Amino acid sequence: MSNRDRSDRPGSAYGGPRPGSRPNTAQGDRGQVQGSRTGGHGGFGGDGSSQGGGYKGPSGGGGGQQGGGGSRGGGGGSGRGGGDSSVPSHVAVSHMAQALAGLKLGATKQPSPVSPSGQLIPGQYTRRPGYGTAGSAIKVLTNYFVVSPAPQVKDVAVQYRVDIDRVKDRAPAAQSAASQEPPKLLPPWLCQQIMTTLAAQQKWPVGWGFDRRALMYAPSAFLPKESSYDVSVKDDPEAEARKYKVKIREVALIDLKGIFAYIKAGMQTGNLDQSITAMGQSGLQALDVVMQWLAATDVDSGIAVGRAFYFYDERNKDLGGGISVWCGVTQAFKACQAGLLFNLDTTHSGMLQAVALPELMIRVMGLRNGPKGLEGLPPHATSKLSKALRGVKVLVKGGPYSVRKTIQSVTAVGADKLTFMNQKEGKMMTVAAYFASTGRGLSHPKLPCINTSAQRGKENYYPVELCRVLEGQRRSKLDSKQQADMIRAACKKPFENQGLLQETMDWLLPNRAPPLLKQWGLQLQGKMVEADARILPSPMLTYGKPKCVDVGPQGSWNLRDVNFLEAKKLDAWAVVSLVPRSEAEVQYPLKDFLEDFYKMLGKCGIQVSNSGRPMVVYTDGRSQISQLVQQAVDQAKGSFKGQQPQLILVMLPRKDTELYRQVKIASDTIFGVPSQCFVKEKAGFGGPKDESKLVQYLANVALKVNAKLGGVNTAVLGEDSAPNKYMPILRDFQHVLVMGADVTHPSPAQRKEEGSRSIAAVVGSVNPTATKYAARMILQSKDDYEIITNLSSAVNSLILQYMLKNSQKRPQAILYYRDGVAEGQFDEVLAQEFIAIKQACADIEESYNPPVVFVVVQKRHHTRLLPVNGGIQHRSGNIMPGTVVDRTICSPVHYDFFLNSHAGLQGTNKPAHYHVLVDEVGCGPDAIQLLTYWMCFTYCRATKSVSYCPPAYYAHLVAFRGRQFLEQGEDGSKSESGMSTSSSTARGFASVHKNIENMMYYA
Repeated sequence: MSNRDRSDRPGSAYGGPRPGSRPNTAQGDRGQVQGSRTGGHGGFGGDGSSQGGGYKGPSGGGGGQQGGGGSRGGGGGSGRGGGDSSVPSHVAVSHMAQALAGLKLGATKQPSPVSPSGQLIPGQYTRRPGYGTAGSAIKVLTNYFVVSPAPQVKDVAVQYRVDIDRVKDRAPAAQSAASQEPPKLLPPWLCQQIMTTLAAQQKWPVGWGFDRRALMYAPSAFLPKESSYDVSVKDDPEAEARKYKVKIREVALIDLKGIFAYIKAGMQTGNLDQSITAMGQSGLQALDVVMQWLAATDVDSGIAVGRAFYFYDERNKDLGGGISVWCGVTQAFKACQAGLLFNLDTTHSGMLQAVALPELMIRVMGLRNGPKGLEGLPPHATSKLSKALRGVKVLVKGGPYSVRKTIQSVTAVGADKLTFMNQKEGKMMTVAAYFASTGRGLSHPKLPCINTSAQRGKENYYPVELCRVLEGQRRSKLDSKQQADMIRAACKKPFENQGLLQETMDWLLPNRAPPLLKQWGLQLQGKMVEADARILPSPMLTYGKPKCVDVGPQGSWNLRDVNFLEAKKLDAWAVVSLVPRSEAEVQYPLKDFLEDFYKMLGKCGIQVSNSGRPMVVYTDGRSQISQLVQQAVDQAKGSFKGQQPQLILVMLPRKDTELYRQVKIASDTIFGVPSQCFVKEKAGFGGPKDESKLVQYLANVALKVNAKLGGVNTAVLGEDSAPNKYMPILRDFQHVLVMGADVTHPSPAQRKEEGSRSIAAVVGSVNPTATKYAARMILQSKDDYEIITNLSSAVNSLILQYMLKNSQKRPQAILYYRDGVAEGQFDEVLAQEFIAIKQACADIEESYNPPVVFVVVQKRHHTRLLPVNGGIQHRSGNIMPGTVVDRTICSPVHYDFFLNSHAGLQGTNKPAHYHVLVDEVGCGPDAIQLLTYWMCFTYCRATKSVSYCPPAYYAHLVAFRGRQFLEQGEDGSKSESGMSTSSSTARGFASVHKNIENMMYYA
C-alpha cells in the first residue's frame, strides 16, 4: 500500500465563517494579488483565511492562477461555497469564457482505429495532437531520475531461461498426519537463494539479474548456450541442505539501443512499428529485472515481496493482531519524453509478524493467558482463527527437514483428540500419538492443529507448536483500527516522502547501482527530475442558491447558505434502527437526531413532508435485516397514506462490513428502495450531542440523500437554455453520453472459492451536464477478468436510457472513461470494448455511428508530483489542484497526461494518469484536460474536487457494490454486532432491483 492521500472522503461540506476576513486583498502563497472593485470586472476577496488567494480582475497581470491574464490570485486561497463566495453572474461568465478561449474541436481529429472491415488495427492509438496551454505554467518535482547512456552503451544483452528442479534423492520432508506432495513450482525466495548460491560458487561477474522465477538477463553472453548445475541449499538454517538441478539456456538477444530508438521514434511519429515497440519494451523489462534483483539480494537491508522491496526499519509499526506496517520502495525504468528515466516510489504494506504460530494466534485473538487460552476454543473463535489464518504460509519443523505449508483451516479440537487414519499402520490414531510414535512428542498436545489441504477428505494436519510464520507475507484485510493506524503510518507529507526517496537513492548510490549499471553502459543520476506543468483554472459552480459560486483554487468549499441545484422532495421514507432502543433514545435521542437531519435537508433545499413521521422500527436482536426493513417499509406506507418510501434510513450500531452489506442487499435488490446508513458513533445520537461535528456530518449525508432521490447537488456553471455551455466538449454537441466503466476482481483467496467472479460496472450520464448517471452491473464469466463481457448490451441500454430522459434525442458523441486497465492490456481492451460500444450504437440503428473518445484512467501507478522548493503549493504541502503534466515524464508514444485534480488532506497526492487511446471527436489536449478536471468538482458525495473523474469513480462504486452482493457472508450467521444476517442471497448474486437501476443508489 502506497502513501495515501485521504481527499476523497466526503467532508467539509458545511463550514462556518473563516477567520481573518479581508474583503479586498488576499495573500497567496507566492506574493500578493489585489483585485479592484471598480469597473466592470472588479475583484473579489479570497476565502479570508490567512492563506488567502483573492479573485483578480481579468485586466490585471502577474501572479494569478492563469498567469498574465490572471483570473484568480495566488495558490494559497481556499474556496468557501455559499454566502460571501457567491459572485455576480457576469464575473463568473467572464472567468469561464476566458478559460475556454481558443478551444476548438475537430482541429485535431484523427483517423478511426477501426479498419473498413470493422476490426481494430492493433496499436493504432490516437497520436498526441500537441500539448496543452491552458492555465499557468509551473515546474514540479517528480519521483523520476535521469538514466543516461555511458559513452560505450551496450549494443546487445542476453536473456536466459532458468529451470530449477528439486533432486528427489531423499525421503519426503517433515512427516504429517497425511502425506503431501512437494510443491511443483519453487517459491521466489528459494529460487533467489539457489541462484545467489550458484553465482557465488561459479564466481559469476557483476551485472546479471534474475526475476526470481524463470528469466535471467546479463549485459553479455557470459554463459554457454546451454548449461546445467547442481546446487545444494538449506531451506532453513536448522535443516539439512537439499539438492537442486539448475538448467540455463540462452533464449534471446536484446538490443539495448532499442530503448532509445523507441523513445526517438515515438516522439517523431507517435504510432510505432510493432517491432520497435517490442524492442523497447524488452529492453525496459531487462533493466527492471536487474535493478529489482539488486535490491532483492541485499538481504541484510530488507526483503523482496513481489515487485517491491521492504526495509527492515525501526519505523515499521505494530498494528496489533499480529500485523505490522512495513515501509518499502518500488522501482521501474520508464521510456519518457525526457528519455530513459528511473521511477522510484515509496510503498507501505501490512505484514504478518514472523513469530511462532501459537503466538500469532494469541495476538489475532487478543488473548492474555498465553497458549493456555488456545485450548478448547469455542466454535466461533475457531471460525475466526480459520478465517484470519487462511492462506498464511508457515514453516513446519520436524525431523531432518523443514517444510513450508499454507494454512487452510484451524481444527476445533486439540492434537490429543484429533484423529486420522494412519494408512501405514491401518488404524485410527490421534495426531499427538502419531508424532509421539515418531519420537517427536508434543509439549502442548491440547493446542489445535492446522489443516494444509484444500481437498475435503484429504486433510493434512500439523500441530501448531511445530509451525512458525514465514516472513514477508502481506495482509490486505485489516480491521478498522488497523486500517486507521496503517493510513497514519503511510500518509507522509510531500517533504517527508521526498526525504524517503532521497534516503533510498543514497542507499542505491554510489556503491550499489553504479557498478551494476556500468556493465549495461548506463549511468543513474541522483537528482529528481523537474517536469513542466500547468495549473488549470478551476470552474465556477452553480447551485440553486446562490446561482454562481466561486470555489477558489484550493479544491474544497462548503454548503453554508447553499441550496442544491436540483433539490428533490422527500415525501415518504422508512427508518430502521439496528441500534437497540435502550441505546438510541438516551442523552441525544434518535428522534431528536432525525429532526435535526430533516432540518438540514431543508436548509439544503430538500423539502421534507410535513404530513407525519414514520415510526422507527427497532431491532429485536432476532429478526433478520430483511424482515426489519420489510416492517419499516410497511410502517412508512401506513404513515404516508400507502405511498412507497423513496428512502430507507438505517441506524448502524458501529462500522460493521457484514451488517452494511446485508442492509444494501435488502434495500438495493429486494425492496428496490435506496438506503442511507448512519453509524451511531459518527452520527452522535444516543450520546452527548456535539453540535460542531453534527452540522458537518448532516450536510455530508444530505449530499448523498439528494443524489439517491434523483437530484443534482451542483454543476459546472452554465445557462438556463444551455446548461453545459461552459463545459468543454459537451458544449460543442447538443447531447453527449459520458460513461465510466470498471471491473472489481475477487481477492486471491476468493478466487479459490467456487463461484468467485469479477464484477463489471458501467455508468452513463442521463442529463446534459453529466451530473446524473444510470448504472449497469455485469457478472463476468469466471475467466474474463478485466475485459468487460456483454458490454454492448449495457451500453445499448444506457443509450436508450439517455434517450428516454432527453426527448428521444440520441447522443451525438460518447466519452468513455475506462478505469483499471494496465498498459499491456490496451490493445485487448480496445479490440473488444471499443468495438462493443460501436456495436451498441449500430444495434439502435445501423447508420448510427457517433464519434467516441476512449480514455483509460489509471490510479495504480507510482508517479508522484511534488512542489519545487519555494514554488506554489497547496496548504497541505502538496501541489495545487488542477496541476496537469503532459510533458517530460509522459509517454513518447501514447497520448497521456497526469492530472492532480484534488486537494490532499493527508500524505502525498497521487495524480490520476489518463491515456486517450481513441479520439474520434478531435478534442485537443486542453479540452479533454479541462473537462476531466472540471467534472471532478461535480462528484455528488463531496464538496471538493476528487482525485479522478466522477464517471469512473461511480463505476468503481457500483462494481464494489456488486462485489458486496456476490460475497458470502461471515462464517456462521452473525455479524460483528451479533445481528442475524443470514439471507437467501448470501451465496448467490443478487441483481439490482429494476426500480433503482437508473438511480444513483450507490451514492
